[in-house]
Amino acid sequence: MLAKIAALGDIEAQRERVIREIIRVDSVSREDAASIFKQIEDSNRKKLRYYIFPTYFGIFSSICGAGICLPMVFQKDSAVWFNEIFVTKDLPAMEDFETCFEVGAFTWNYMDPILESVLFIFICLHFARAQLKNIGIVPNTFLHFFKRRRSARLCKEYPQYDASILQDFSEGDPLIHARQK
Repeated sequence: MLAKIAALGDIEAQRERVIREIIRVDSVSREDAASIFKQIEDSNRKKLRYYIFPTYFGIFSSICGAGICLPMVFQKDSAVWFNEIFVTKDLPAMEDFETCFEVGAFTWNYMDPILESVLFIFICLHFARAQLKNIGIVPNTFLHFFKRRRSARLCKEYPQYDASILQDFSEGDPLIHARQK
């Protein structure tokens, strides 16, 4: 029953399987197995911050892009600054540049291709991913690569324990952990 629950992705069941495997292989008490498991868990989380950096970078850059987009298109001072530095297009007459909508009409001439190109790229990538899933191929991401590599390292570091149990635990172990008090 425990193996079935662990196979469904329940991390607590996966942890319990590893502890029971330690007890079985090393013939130790549950308390000793828990301390050995703590070493295994710490080993599994080595260099974690380096592997989740791309995810944090993606989140950060998405939030920054969303926050910068509207002012760059509709806010007069940002639009003038961007135009002077990067675009160098002649500004419209001041009476045609008073409201945010008039600023947006001016900036849209050079922001439209950029925004639409980025959006089109993301739509195409999302569509391709959906089609891969439709035919039964799970797209390989950096995160999946990292989890497989991490589980292989853990199995190599602790060869005395069942590799499939360690692999299930390692791949199911969350990348972000609640801070312990």
